[in-house]
Amino acid sequence: MPINWYNQSVKISDAGGENAIIEIARKASCGLPVERLGLGIGDDAAILRFGEDDIVVTCDLLVENVHFRTDWASAYEIGWKSAVANISDVAAMGAVPRHALVSLGLPDADLDFVRDLYEGLGSACKRWNSAAVGGDTVRSEVLVVNITWIGDLAGASAVLRSGARPGDLLMVTNCLGNSLAGLRLLQNHGRDGAIEVSAALVNSHLRPTPRVEAARAMTATGAVHAMMDLSDGLAADLPKLCRASGVGARINSQDLPISSELVTVCRTLGWNQTEVACVGGEDYELLAAVDRERLNEVSEAARSAGSDVTVIGEVLEEDRVILVGSGGAESRLPDSWEHF
Repeated sequence: MPINWYNQSVKISDAGGENAIIEIARKASCGLPVERLGLGIGDDAAILRFGEDDIVVTCDLLVENVHFRTDWASAYEIGWKSAVANISDVAAMGAVPRHALVSLGLPDADLDFVRDLYEGLGSACKRWNSAAVGGDTVRSEVLVVNITWIGDLAGASAVLRSGARPGDLLMVTNCLGNSLAGLRLLQNHGRDGAIEVSAALVNSHLRPTPRVEAARAMTATGAVHAMMDLSDGLAADLPKLCRASGVGARINSQDLPISSELVTVCRTLGWNQTEVACVGGEDYELLAAVDRERLNEVSEAARSAGSDVTVIGEVLEEDRVILVGSGGAESRLPDSWEHF
């Protein structure tokens, strides 16, 4: 049943959360001339066209006590992660990160905290050859970090969410669920206690790594039909890719790449490792739909750029996303993170 967008009794959470807001923004438009718009709302980033040149633009908003807590994360780590959230979106389009606009909402914090935050941001800029070129600052009750990142396709074609084809193989880079496990440890044990249990998982949450090099190498093969980064988790992001491409997907739970650290912690604490791997956000790994005949080529390209890859399923023609368990039973993906 269509939502009446002007019915004030309908809350964001009842209308579909973030997807409802995206739909409002899409319908509202922003007045950009069509000839200058390569791609608008609905992918990891927008593509703006200026003559023969295409640039990729994305932004992310991180809010204290929603995306981070200052008793868990250092200022440096907040700066680093704020940068990474954007760089990962640029990478998922097959682009190279270039320039950033950084806006901060700040309490009257100690200047050392602000310096450390910018050190973290600056370290990410240096690591991926980018530069902060402007922004804004305002007084705020809590720390808010809003960054816009501009990327360069450098002569390549962007890889979108909308290109997946029935029969494609679905692959992900490296391991899934480590960041969520690190977050749960922080929630349950505090920073010092969480690090005692697993420093590696805590580090995955506080200092994630965007897969810039792997994305460029994989897309250069021409065999990646669709791609996105896993910022909200496989259970949330795979349906987005499927909707954009007009396809479905089948995922095999036994094929999900799970780190030995996560396996150990799940066994110790009684967590379901498949559920953690499916719903865990902020891993910033890549999800790609790949030509099955060229799987080895894409895999070798990713590994040459420092990332392992794992085939976790395939793209279906029918409109459904299913998870196949170890006994062959089919189920829907677990419920994932939703802001509202």
